[in-house]
Amino acid sequence: LKRLVDALELEGDVTVFEQLAGCARLGIVDQIAEGDWDMASRLTRALGRRRGGRAGPSDLAHVGRKEVEAILADPRTERLFETIEAGSQQERRKAARVLEAMGDAAVERLVAALTATERGRVENFLIDMLAALVPTSETALRKELTPETGAEAAVKLIRASAVVCRDPAPVFISGLSHSEQKVQSATLSEARKVGGKVAQQVLQWALTHGSAQVRLEAVKHLGEMARPESMAGLIQLTQTTTLVEVQRECCLAFGKMALTRGHHDKIVPVLAGILTPGFLRKDYHEDVRHAAAWALSQMTEADGARRALKKVTDDSNERVARVARMTLDHRKSVDARKKG
Repeated sequence: LKRLVDALELEGDVTVFEQLAGCARLGIVDQIAEGDWDMASRLTRALGRRRGGRAGPSDLAHVGRKEVEAILADPRTERLFETIEAGSQQERRKAARVLEAMGDAAVERLVAALTATERGRVENFLIDMLAALVPTSETALRKELTPETGAEAAVKLIRASAVVCRDPAPVFISGLSHSEQKVQSATLSEARKVGGKVAQQVLQWALTHGSAQVRLEAVKHLGEMARPESMAGLIQLTQTTTLVEVQRECCLAFGKMALTRGHHDKIVPVLAGILTPGFLRKDYHEDVRHAAAWALSQMTEADGARRALKKVTDDSNERVARVARMTLDHRKSVDARKKG
């Protein structure tokens, strides 16, 4: 077998290489069946390593790829995936080297193993393997996640996409389109972990197109991110939604954001309108008004915020009145210390 490895690496004639590759396939399958991962990985790697010759590299690579696909189709190769699923950490790593040597040809089987495993450590191990096989693995993950994918498998695919995909946003949006709430929630959580432009894009999509529950969760995530870029979408949602929970979370999100004076000019009137409804303005739920009061209490450098809070210091809702009084008292103390 060692001589076969050398011959595979050196041979440049496609006809001779085909014969050698056929022998290598038989040897690889036998070594996998016996659990000799070192020799199996050496033979597999040799199928993809060329040092020139009369045939073009693409001709030899095609032969090698064909033989690898035949190896993966052999039932005895299941021992590879059984070892990754249930073997010791050392055995798992040795078996993984065989699959790594197969390159892109192994991606579909790795994705299948990912969706089948119920062990978190194995899931992470397979994700790391897929991350080394981009862009083929990225394409495979996108194709695998469909509205018909089972909820458990879909969540694993979403978690993998967060690590593997250079731009996981398309996969995340597919996850938000899934019928299962569990999948939608996992998608929002993973988007939030990725952060940056991907999180903004996915969470904004959820605000516009998601179900009521998805919108509520998206608002919470946007509030935690505290990014002013989401302000416009939250203002629109605040003014259009009829769900008390979403209105409340939008107000809380405004209070958590790091805002400039320019942002205050847009947000303070919205919050003031919620806090002190008037002619042709609807009355908001007390939880929403309390959240609006708290958000304004985070913006007291804006004159409009202080004026809005002064109007509700004697509000019939004690929670709203208490927030207004405490905020204004604190503001007076701060101003007095500055003058002193």
